[in-house]
Amino acid sequence: MQRITFINSIGRSIVLKDSGPFLLSKLEGLGDVDAEIQRQKAPFQDGSTFIDSVLQERLITLEFAIRGEHLSEVQRKRVEAASIFNPKLGEGIIRYENDYGVKEIKAIPDTVPIFPSGPENRGRSFQRALVNLICPSPFWMDVNAENIKLEDFVGQYHFPFRFPVRFASRGDSRVLTNIGDVPTPIKVTFRGEAINPKITNLTTGEFIKVIVKFLLIIA
Repeated sequence: MQRITFINSIGRSIVLKDSGPFLLSKLEGLGDVDAEIQRQKAPFQDGSTFIDSVLQERLITLEFAIRGEHLSEVQRKRVEAASIFNPKLGEGIIRYENDYGVKEIKAIPDTVPIFPSGPENRGRSFQRALVNLICPSPFWMDVNAENIKLEDFVGQYHFPFRFPVRFASRGDSRVLTNIGDVPTPIKVTFRGEAINPKITNLTTGEFIKVIVKFLLIIA
């Protein structure tokens, strides 16, 4: 089973699958992405020196058939598909589902949908369609991003209290494992009061610290 859902920037979506009014017939570009090998060459050097490899944009091609009981229904669904795959709306999201999981990637249609003519491509109850999409970032993303709530110091001082009393305790810690194929950033959100919060990479010793400064203006 495989299923493609395209959600445009205004929230309208279309589902292409093995059955239904939008029948997916061909899907290309899920895995193959060109890589640019960056290298440099010094005078009199044999060969060259490798610097880095950079992935290019991902190109995805969708071919599907629009089906309906009569010509007017096919025409209506054709207008719907053209409206959803509208390049003027900017980036949308491609959601790919199969028996092994669900992944998403941002994409924008390269052109408006192509509707070939000829008796083999269109009739009273069907219309073939072709959509080319460009994914500026070539990486497929996990749909269920892991959100982890961690607390620094947890207050434990409450009224009424009994001795011995604890005012606070050390908060949570968690080892985060990146199961992807490339280095992945994290997004940290501070909620509530925080004075000059600091995030430290315990592996490298590098850290990011937010310095909060107050400016007092007296009129």
